[in-house]
Amino acid sequence: MGNLCINSYGSNFYVKVVDENNLTDLNQMIAQTSTELVGQNQFMEKWFELRATKESNGDGLAMANFFYESGLFEHSEPGISKYPEE
Repeated sequence: MGNLCINSYGSNFYVKVVDENNLTDLNQMIAQTSTELVGQNQFMEKWFELRATKESNGDGLAMANFFYESGLFEHSEPGISKYPEE
């Protein structure tokens, strides 16, 4: 990339569920936070992409942290992009 990069995050974030066949916790958290389900990763079935909107309880980073801190999911992370500075 370059010697200096800027990390940026958007409204999308990713959540890894415990059981891809039981999405009750995921659906409840989506309703509670007013986030949107974008879709399931076709290669890693436990991973789901979500999106924070203007109606959500926070931006993508805040929602990724909130989902992780709930203790209901194996992992959660914001969608991070890198942009070269030089």
